[in-house]
Amino acid sequence: MKKRDIKNILIFIVLFIYIYIYKTILINKYLHLEQIISPIILIIISFISVLLLGIRKTPDKILEKHAKNLLLYEIVVYFLITYGIGIFVGFLRNSYSLEPISILKHIISPIFFILTTEILRNIVIQANKDKKYPIVIITAIIIILELLMSINSYKISTTEGMFRLIASSLIPLIAKHHMLSYLSYKTGIKLPLVYRLIFDLYIYIAPIFPSFGESIQAIINIVFNEIVYLSMYKLANERAYKEHNFKTKKLDIIDLAYSVFVIIIVALVSGLFKYTLIAVGSDSMSPTFNKGDAVFINQKPTKEELKKGDIVFFEHQGKPIIHRIEEIKTINNIEFYYTKGDANNVGDEIPLTYKDIKGEVKLIVPYVGYFSILIEEYR
Repeated sequence: MKKRDIKNILIFIVLFIYIYIYKTILINKYLHLEQIISPIILIIISFISVLLLGIRKTPDKILEKHAKNLLLYEIVVYFLITYGIGIFVGFLRNSYSLEPISILKHIISPIFFILTTEILRNIVIQANKDKKYPIVIITAIIIILELLMSINSYKISTTEGMFRLIASSLIPLIAKHHMLSYLSYKTGIKLPLVYRLIFDLYIYIAPIFPSFGESIQAIINIVFNEIVYLSMYKLANERAYKEHNFKTKKLDIIDLAYSVFVIIIVALVSGLFKYTLIAVGSDSMSPTFNKGDAVFINQKPTKEELKKGDIVFFEHQGKPIIHRIEEIKTINNIEFYYTKGDANNVGDEIPLTYKDIKGEVKLIVPYVGYFSILIEEYR
């Protein structure tokens, strides 16, 4: 057995010990300390792997450059398409608070997890490019680690829970990390890091997500990761890396992304679908949002969705108004909604019924509506 094999086995043993500690001790007994202890242990293991196997430079800088451009374009297209489809299927609010302190609190541990696992992946893969088993094992270990982070949300003691775990988490993770290990093998650590920092962290930052449902989202993730893998495989095997061919490919992707973007904007502004964009024409809701901002409105809120504190869109004497629900009263089995602008001293004169409410504000986009307001005032 070669020295390198012994080093590989030592790293894998340490990682499996960490998995055992994570599952049996951290999760079961010290869950409140998991976000502190887990990153520290992974940092130590990463340091050990660097000492044992060393760090190697990216083997092909030209491929890395082209692959980076292609990956970024594919990510842009992914978000344009998925959020475009969200216009038809609806959106869900982010379950995390969007306050900076809360985001920072939730995001620190995942950042350390991403950095350390990608360092481990890259070190093992680059040191063993002539062997398959270390690449397979490190990929499997990272899948297990990421699966453990979400396993508590499934009741795996039931058949349904086990099926959901396999279909909604395990299979998408296999597709994802198969692609990331290939990227690491061909281009080094940068591209897997870029991918994961975008896809694994945006859930803490984005205010809304397309409401695909667990199963559909899993299918979308599998398909996208396989598309990325196949496109990178094709690029890596084009040994000439002809610049003009790649530029043509980039232009095709740009055209697609631009076309999707234009369709989304037209669909949003048209008001034909569940969600629409409306420009704010006054400062009655300042400082929540101001004249010239735009609001993203759900045009079909249910009664159950409407509650005190929500911002709603309605019309009064033909004039569009966006104000906050201050109070809800039930009179003769009919719910009446009393509204008021945040900047106003008194509430609106007439209470609203459910039929009067045309939509609920889901997202505020600063300054986007300013140009249309200027045109309207000039007209």
